[in-house]
Amino acid sequence: GEFLGQYQILRVLGRGPSGVSYHVIDKTLNKEFVLKAIALGDHIDLGWLDRLEIQAAALTHLTHKNIDRILSSGRAEHLWYSVKDFVDDGKGSSCNLRGYAAEHGGRLSAFQVVQVAQQLIDALEFAWNYEDANIKSLCHGNLKPENILVEGFRDESSMGSSINIKLTDFQPFGLITGDLIFKIFGEWMSGFAKYSTFVHEDSIRKTLQGIYRAYDYQPPERQVEKEQVFVPSSSSDIYSFGVIIYELLMGSLPYGWFSWPSEIFPSLSSNWDDFLKLCLEKNPLKRCKDYKYLREALENCQKEEVPTKQEVKASVSSDIIRDIPKPKRRSLTPVGMVFIPPGTFFVGNPECGEDAAPKHEVETQGFYLDRTPVTNAQFAKFVKETGYVTHVEQNGGGAVWLDGQWKVLET
Repeated sequence: GEFLGQYQILRVLGRGPSGVSYHVIDKTLNKEFVLKAIALGDHIDLGWLDRLEIQAAALTHLTHKNIDRILSSGRAEHLWYSVKDFVDDGKGSSCNLRGYAAEHGGRLSAFQVVQVAQQLIDALEFAWNYEDANIKSLCHGNLKPENILVEGFRDESSMGSSINIKLTDFQPFGLITGDLIFKIFGEWMSGFAKYSTFVHEDSIRKTLQGIYRAYDYQPPERQVEKEQVFVPSSSSDIYSFGVIIYELLMGSLPYGWFSWPSEIFPSLSSNWDDFLKLCLEKNPLKRCKDYKYLREALENCQKEEVPTKQEVKASVSSDIIRDIPKPKRRSLTPVGMVFIPPGTFFVGNPECGEDAAPKHEVETQGFYLDRTPVTNAQFAKFVKETGYVTHVEQNGGGAVWLDGQWKVLET
């Protein structure tokens, strides 16, 4: 029932390592949306926020029927937020692929898996082909069932019903790192230690469960990252995609030494084995990176035709890691500053003399403030670059507080 600007919160949809997603209604448009809010605490540095804003700006251009794109984003007081369409599951609620699969016993039919795979390939390929003046080729970077929304009518009784999906929560710059997760978790635990309730404990449990699950879908090359920041690629997305498809077919994850679909379920063609081998190759230099070839391999699963070794070899390339240009800074906030929102406050104190009375309320517009005090060296650099002349220099002198009183001194 609370409001964030013109948005009235209806309920919490989910909690992740970076923020909370709300089901909201815009009271001006009388339309439902999803609003994701991230608290701008001490764990959020300016560089990270700059990259987040650039990422959000790029994602507003991903207009595709299978992508839940960002409609708008911005800052409000201590929050950064983004707004997306509310993806209705046909029952007035929201459902992701994990929930949908759970309703069917943890597995989907081969018919439905093909539908999910086709739509995911279309969405991922569309994002990978995206290009503008600052960014080329967008990955998802965080593929998992929770980030695949099921849209439209759902028939839980039929495994042969059609299924429409939308891909959400793109992280093409790899912003959610292990360090950030631990910092956020530390802040949660500090706050919940003071105000612990059953709801809070349940929120921690669900959020941690979601974080741990996300690692199940990460490619091997990310698991071994040390000091380098992992940059998602089409290859890493295809590996995560393969894990999801394997889980939908088998009802389990491809841990360690695992069996291929046709070895456990004779009704499944061995074409599924070949298709998944393209995706789940542990060596990123040998893994399939071509969405076009991946789509053709999926068609073979429907036709029950096994791709030849020559076709598989043709899909492999050693240059699968594509360089992503460093994003240009487009933040409205100057470097090293924070935005102080407009508001009212009291000034004046009768106990400090007549010139400080009376105490009264004033209103100020929003302004930017340096995060740290300005040093003499910084001010000298500012004067040198701008030619700024102070009021003291203009007037030939100024007041200085000395020995408990103000004294006017000449320059």
